[in-house]
Amino acid sequence: MSTPTPPDNPWSPGRIVLSSRWLQAPMYALLIAVQLIFVVRFLGQFVHLVQAWWGDASALAHVVEDIGYHAATPVTRMTGFLWVLAVLELIETVLVANLLQIMIVGGFRVYVSDIPVAPGRESPAWVRHASVTNLKLKLALGIVGVSSLNLLETFINAANYADRVLWAQAGLHVVLLVSALVVAWIDRMHHQMHSPH
Repeated sequence: MSTPTPPDNPWSPGRIVLSSRWLQAPMYALLIAVQLIFVVRFLGQFVHLVQAWWGDASALAHVVEDIGYHAATPVTRMTGFLWVLAVLELIETVLVANLLQIMIVGGFRVYVSDIPVAPGRESPAWVRHASVTNLKLKLALGIVGVSSLNLLETFINAANYADRVLWAQAGLHVVLLVSALVVAWIDRMHHQMHSPH
């Protein structure tokens, strides 16, 4: 004789606590809006870059301001040096947008609700394997990537920064790198402890 299933009470403390995860859904929706802002920012940077290449002085001023470049004489044209800094700025915007995407999709899937993907439907491979540890590792490595790019931009443009700023950025980058390595090491130890021998 089978034991009868107790009636499902939607007001039980356990159900209320479990349902509270949906309070995070508006935060992920707002992160999507932030990602849209980054798309608009990227398009604006790209348009200014193209206009500056065609000789538009106003667009050139925007590009110079975006990359934080200061020169003793006014900048009148796009040089190879400015191109490198402007492209690095575009790449940095994309990397931050990637971090947002990891947090939106991975965070929602891990902490709120699974995202069903029909067989044959296109989706990033990492979405199917999202876990708390995997999400932390991807975020840590992504932050190190953004920090690396930011540090490269700063050192290329080092003449415009005080020595203490250069040292502070380098020190912060080392701290972020060590943190990411620690997260990766913990993830590896976790897999070794739980993998069948």
